Amino acid sequence: MSTDYLIVGSGLCALVFGALMARRGRRVTVLEAHDVPGGFGHTFSMGRAYRFNAQLHYVWNCGEGDTVQRTLQHLGLDREVSFERFDPEGVYIRRYVPELARLPDKYLHDPAAAPASVLSAAGVTLGLHYPHPVVDLKVSRERALAAFKEL
Repeated sequence: MSTDYLIVGSGLCALVFGALMARRGRRVTVLEAHDVPGGFGHTFSMGRAYRFNAQLHYVWNCGEGDTVQRTLQHLGLDREVSFERFDPEGVYIRRYVPELARLPDKYLHDPAAAPASVLSAAGVTLGLHYPHPVVDLKVSRERALAAFKEL
């Protein structure tokens, strides 16, 4: 049997890539040494008394219209997989990142999106109390899409 893509390991990224290529009509073979696919995306038992959950606990970019949601939609899985916002009221952030405690909930998860007046009222100076974003996700996404078009 010939294959267009031979994927070694069945972690979540490998499975997504394989599914996307298969939907495009490519022949995909996935090799996995473990008896259950999914990498860190599955649970396993040890003996009769212990069950471990090695699943992901936090996923970025999974909101409405973001990369993960669009990928799930493309694969027809968006109605089967849902996400819950981590710390929606900001309890964890306010406790462990006290520099951001006075920010309104709307900007607590993304201080760089807050207007200067909101940052000032909360006593937050980006670059001093909290770092500037390392990567601009919108810009990096556009660059990646442009690069993929050239392949």
